[in-house]
Amino acid sequence: MRAKLLVLIEKNPNKLVQQLQKMLKDGNYRDERATHYALALALLASQQTQEVSTHLDWLLKQDEERLIYRLLEAQLALAMNQRDKGLQIYEQTLKVYPQNQLLSLDYAKTLLQHQFAAKAKNILLTLSVTDNPYYYHLLAEAYQGNGENAEARLAMAEHYYLSGKTALAVEQLEQGLRQTPLNFYLAARLEARLKDLQQELHEERDERKQNQRPE
Repeated sequence: MRAKLLVLIEKNPNKLVQQLQKMLKDGNYRDERATHYALALALLASQQTQEVSTHLDWLLKQDEERLIYRLLEAQLALAMNQRDKGLQIYEQTLKVYPQNQLLSLDYAKTLLQHQFAAKAKNILLTLSVTDNPYYYHLLAEAYQGNGENAEARLAMAEHYYLSGKTALAVEQLEQGLRQTPLNFYLAARLEARLKDLQQELHEERDERKQNQRPE
């Protein structure tokens, strides 16, 4: 994860590639695997896919079942326009790591990017209840892509609520209740959640007013 974060925050992946290549050449590293992995990510970010393969092959020889290496393998296949191969790697890895949140979220995101909303929804719904707002953002997108608009509003409401945006969550629930057709069970879920969040929003606003009063 530290390697991935390093690539994400580096604005110039080509510069990072050069730094990591020098570290490997000079043997100036604490963890050889982590350095190879960071370099592979940086190369992928800079679209140098052929060189990624070299480092990925080395990593897989060290530990072919390591989750982050399998994810990198899938991402590389997709970057090389080998969609079916990439999705197959995700599917095979999911059998080894069922209900793994990191894998499931990445796989669902990829499925949504390729218009497989129903499959993405099924994968997300197998996960245990989570407090990750990104999960609910993906779930909302999956529901929306599957034509389940009210469910999408309910999921998006949870995304906003967990992101600290209660007012926006309330708006999503209100919009969800205006969707048609709407079965009794789903309407009851929306109404119950709306009631809870309206109460929380009222309390938040009262607290804000009290904090703004001069002493």
